[in-house]
Amino acid sequence: MKEAQLRKIIKEELLREGFYYDTRAEKIATALGYDDLYDFLNDNPGAEEAIIEWVQTIPEFRQKLGGEYDKNYLEKLGLYDLD
Repeated sequence: MKEAQLRKIIKEELLREGFYYDTRAEKIATALGYDDLYDFLNDNPGAEEAIIEWVQTIPEFRQKLGGEYDKNYLEKLGLYDLD
């Protein structure tokens, strides 16, 4: 099974279960010709970097991530100085 087919099946199942929302970001990504937001982020590393930078500006997110994950793991994700 191709990755795109598998992703479509998973997306449909998540929609059926109510865990996946039709967000504005998803609509924008598909309007730009991407299959979904995941494909958009994979093709546009700057967008992913912008999200990572934004997450680091939210104190509640910083606290949660810093408390849940080890520093080395966070650094692999591109998240620094969350202490």
